Amino acid sequence: MVYGCKLIPQPQGYAIENIEFDTPADSLDDASRQIPGGAYTTLRTYAHDRLLRWGNHIDRLVGSARSQGVVIDLDEENLRKTLRLLVNQFPASIDVRVRITLDLEEVPGAVYCTGEPLQVPQREYYQNGVDIVTCYLWRNMPEAKLTGFIATASEFRQSLPAGVAEALMVDTHGLILEGLSSNFFAVKEGHIFTAQEGVLAGITRMLVVQVVKSLGFDIVFQCVRVSEIPSLQEAFITSASRGIMPVRSIDGQLIGNGKPGEITIEVSTALEHQIESEIEPI
Repeated sequence: MVYGCKLIPQPQGYAIENIEFDTPADSLDDASRQIPGGAYTTLRTYAHDRLLRWGNHIDRLVGSARSQGVVIDLDEENLRKTLRLLVNQFPASIDVRVRITLDLEEVPGAVYCTGEPLQVPQREYYQNGVDIVTCYLWRNMPEAKLTGFIATASEFRQSLPAGVAEALMVDTHGLILEGLSSNFFAVKEGHIFTAQEGVLAGITRMLVVQVVKSLGFDIVFQCVRVSEIPSLQEAFITSASRGIMPVRSIDGQLIGNGKPGEITIEVSTALEHQIESEIEPI
């Protein structure tokens, strides 16, 4: 079940209200179809009511809006209040997956917060890795996170074969960009590769890059080609909900020996520690 709260600009301040969906929403994507479109960011809570890198999410919303020619000065204090109201509608024992949407269509500056119980991938996926595929798709404006792409990604996701956890978007040059809802990292000859251009700069990706550098690994900001998949030693995808998810195979091609590699495991462990040190109350 999805709940929602909205922050609406008023002549003197803001009003915080619950969202009344036309029909009950059973996913964040379903909820997004029932509210105005615009810039958005997706995050998760930790220990029910703690956040990671809140400032980066605010920057993403404001920056995405600016890319559309809309300058917004978000009221962070009231936005936090709205988010607290949303999270408190869920049992204190669970974490929440949240999508914050900045209205750019109907009332620019209005903010919609929708949330659903966080579904963490099964432990076995982290132990064994997941199978993913490639698809020829890319964002028209990768520097902005806009709701227009949600429907496209959702359609592709629903068409994935059973047992496939994610699809990697590939451009016309055969370059692997990112996943439908994740960023992609690959290890080749001891170097860690990840795309720098043509992709959404995920906040989890940003944190992973920081961790990789702190561990002393060499990171190369360059796309991996589809033709290079057989030569990859390790691969993993990153997102707020997944953290670091090891990849077992891409398009049926085993990565390395088909098990999570040493570098992936080391970076994943370090990321968990980093997250624990950074989370803050809403």
